[in-house]
Amino acid sequence: MGWEFFRNNPITDIFSGINTIRKEPWNTLWKTRFIQYLFIFDVVSIAGIIFFWYVDLIPTQSENAFYLVSSIIQIQAVIAALVITLTLIAIQMAAATYTSRVIDVMKKNPDMWYLLAIYVIAISYGLIVLKSIPSEQDQILVTSVLIFCIFTLVALFLYLKNTITLLHPDEIAKKLIGEINCDNVIFEKKSDDVLQPVFDVINESVRRFDPTTTRSSLSAVSEKIICVYPRPHDWTSWEISNHFCEHVKRSAIIALRNGDEGTLGEIFYTMGQFGSGSCIYENSDFLSPTISFLYDFSERTIENKMQEATVEASNALAEIGMKSADIGGNNLSNTNSDVVSALQRIATYSMQTHLFHSAEMAAIMIGWIGYHTADKGEEQYSQTTEVAAALEKIGKYAANIERNDIVEAVLRALFFIGFRDSSRELIISSLKNLQSWDKLELFQEVEKIKYEFELEEIPKIDDLMNLVREKVVLM
Repeated sequence: MGWEFFRNNPITDIFSGINTIRKEPWNTLWKTRFIQYLFIFDVVSIAGIIFFWYVDLIPTQSENAFYLVSSIIQIQAVIAALVITLTLIAIQMAAATYTSRVIDVMKKNPDMWYLLAIYVIAISYGLIVLKSIPSEQDQILVTSVLIFCIFTLVALFLYLKNTITLLHPDEIAKKLIGEINCDNVIFEKKSDDVLQPVFDVINESVRRFDPTTTRSSLSAVSEKIICVYPRPHDWTSWEISNHFCEHVKRSAIIALRNGDEGTLGEIFYTMGQFGSGSCIYENSDFLSPTISFLYDFSERTIENKMQEATVEASNALAEIGMKSADIGGNNLSNTNSDVVSALQRIATYSMQTHLFHSAEMAAIMIGWIGYHTADKGEEQYSQTTEVAAALEKIGKYAANIERNDIVEAVLRALFFIGFRDSSRELIISSLKNLQSWDKLELFQEVEKIKYEFELEEIPKIDDLMNLVREKVVLM
């Protein structure tokens, strides 16, 4: 893939890169680099003039000046050739490692074109001065050539710093992500997929067990997808989200095959942030591919006994559920139902495969979603009912297999939901349905978490506990 760079005509590549630059607006990066190189030139020029004014190092004989200028020109030519060659080799290696689109990124890199311009101007100026030396010895011209030489050397350090930074996978992904917009995110031909080069970088980072690059690149592209979201309820909303999730699936499959639980956790965390951030559009179609992705891969992590990754998937689903509950509205009611259903199935499947910690955490996450829906009162009473029903199913299954830790987690979740006045009777009803539970243990459990609340909330908790004692424990 990377050898395509050398198979192309180099002259054609150079001029196509220049044409690309001319077509693009004079963006901030080009302005910043121009100012940086101009500042270096000013500093070197002023310092050089002051230095050579007091230190007479320039030869006064024309023959010596001729050799000095000639040597400077040769050194500049060698340095320019060496730097450009090494840059091309670095580009080829990056293209072979990540994606051939690295070549396009480098074509648009202002540093390479500025450095080429600087060296061409410096060498040309040196040749002009070299031609004038035999006829008239001008110490000022020779001094200016020497100052220009120092400037080209100092500019080289800035170029190397910026180029090395640009070849980092994070920076490559950032440049590629910057090209995504609402017009090209949906494509007609597979070759036009603007997400593919970004995920080439992400997938290679996953293969190299590099969770930091995976997280930062995936977070950046997910934020970009949210930004290019189409008009509300546009038919392309599901298509955009599903296309993004399909790419993420491939990255997750690579991590799963590698047994890389840490990277899977980073992917789940980022997808949770993507889902919760997408809630602002109140479009369940846009969110459904994300929820499906998290549930599907939580099943795979359970099958592979990856408990921590399963917990991270539950946390990601809970982030989406709590955010959708906070925003409210009928448009997100399906989203909340899908999240609660997914978490309930994760908890049950985890208990079946003896991943009891992930089952406990899934129950707790359902409880937190219920806490947020109950906070909305009658507006989301039906969602709170679904939460209570899901916890009831988890609790019954846990009681049947005698997993008291999961039973206690369900009790805590129900109690947190029951703290809201609008859901107290609903939670009391759920507790009554769990006849196999030890009611005294239930009361002892709620006593434990009493002081997890703020002091001003304790009177309300006491009222709830009295209600639990009267209608559940003593019955």
